Amino acid sequence: EELAPAPPVAALLAFYRAAGGPADVLVPLRGNIVPQETSSTHLLSAACWSHATVLLVPNARAVPTELIAGAGAFPNATYEQLFGHVLAITSLPPATLQAWQRDQRDSWVDGRSRTGRSGSFRQQLELGCYPFLATAEPATLSRLADERIVLLENGYSLERRPLEFIAPSRVFVDLSQGAPPHAYTLRDAVFAFSRFKLHALFDCPRSPSLAQIVSWMDEMHATAGEAPLDAAQLRSAAALADLAGLRVFYEAGELPSAGLLIPDRSGRLRRAPNLLVDDAPWLDGRVDKSPSGHLPAVHPSLSSSAALRLGARRLSSAVQERPDAPLVAMAEERINEVLYAGAAGPVTLQLESWNRSLRSRAFRVSLRRAISTNRRWAHLSASSALKRQPTGADSCGRGVDELRHGRIVAVEEIRSRFEVVQSG
Repeated sequence: EELAPAPPVAALLAFYRAAGGPADVLVPLRGNIVPQETSSTHLLSAACWSHATVLLVPNARAVPTELIAGAGAFPNATYEQLFGHVLAITSLPPATLQAWQRDQRDSWVDGRSRTGRSGSFRQQLELGCYPFLATAEPATLSRLADERIVLLENGYSLERRPLEFIAPSRVFVDLSQGAPPHAYTLRDAVFAFSRFKLHALFDCPRSPSLAQIVSWMDEMHATAGEAPLDAAQLRSAAALADLAGLRVFYEAGELPSAGLLIPDRSGRLRRAPNLLVDDAPWLDGRVDKSPSGHLPAVHPSLSSSAALRLGARRLSSAVQERPDAPLVAMAEERINEVLYAGAAGPVTLQLESWNRSLRSRAFRVSLRRAISTNRRWAHLSASSALKRQPTGADSCGRGVDELRHGRIVAVEEIRSRFEVVQSG
């Protein structure tokens, strides 16, 4: 028997309204959802409404699944619909999302009916989208790994900064300090992301590789150029440099031949082998340590151990003090004039005591032990490339032996100059 054509939509709306039905618009069954479990209909609708409509059918549990499928509907949302909706709402302009979040008329309130309410943006994302994403297999979720669907926790500060999303591949499970915009900790993401174990389903990496850190620092340098980094960039660069130092220490990757870019004292990115670690407080006021000076030092926010592992040199070994005039011993009469009358006797006795200690074997043995201990600690904190370099222990031993021929004298004036030993 030939089927009669469907009546116009306007006629159907008039019929439903005349019968007392709250019909304002008609939607097809095909492609939409007829859930048989209606206790969480609002959550299902919140997870897919931009791509499918959840239909409230009376006695839906009694409706055969075959009948639903035969009408072209789905008993539950498909992952295509869920993924499409997540991408749709997270790509909305920040101003729209902030206005949505502020709108309390659509918020779900505990103890009240949620029918007809779409929920705030936060409720849709955390209670609708993320829980349904957690039902997918990891292989199915992999297509979203590089999509910006993870809301940062600071994104709910509606007045101070706009909402910000990152990709799951930018979340690092074992990272203790974030380095925006390149790497984020699990704490940086909203709690619902980890609550539903989405970091495990997305197989979020544990920590950045050394190759990633090198590329991020190069990208940061390409953006900033020769200008100093701002406060946020500087924090990220310091965090990445410290992490790179740990990677080098555990030999989990190779540094570029030119060295890693790290911030100097002025906040500019420079190659680590061209920078110095300020380990010489006794040179304060004697050499120019200012950001515009001739001694390019590592930024103080970086740990000294990390900078040394990345190839930076110690200031104490790079700056050498050379005598600039002969040292002339003061006569006893001059000692009395400079200090006080009768001072020559006590000063002479003190010099004799120091010279005996200088020439004693016990002093040389203690000095060798101190040098050996210092070299051992420096070797442990150095990078693998520095560990393979010769330590110069033989020349150091000869220098200690020469102390037996030395002599301490009192001088009125010491003139010296400082020489900076270039790397290599």
